[in-house]
Amino acid sequence: MKVLFICIKYVAKMDVPNLGDMITAKWIVDWDIPDHAQGGIVQYRKIRQMITDKIRAELPQLSKSRKRSAPSARQADPTSCI
Repeated sequence: MKVLFICIKYVAKMDVPNLGDMITAKWIVDWDIPDHAQGGIVQYRKIRQMITDKIRAELPQLSKSRKRSAPSARQADPTSCI
């Protein structure tokens, strides 16, 4: 059986405990953004805007990193992409 590993370069955690061995990535960052499920539609929209702002702020750096990286999916050791 062949197993396809996906090489994850960047993971943004939001209001979650330690990921432990569940994920391997080059960068794992913890965004200080609350869980959107804890409020109503106004809270959801506020948090969605916070996420959008964070992505827009970090996208230029991520785009530069992606241009230099290898393909994102391949048959390989999952730790080789780190």
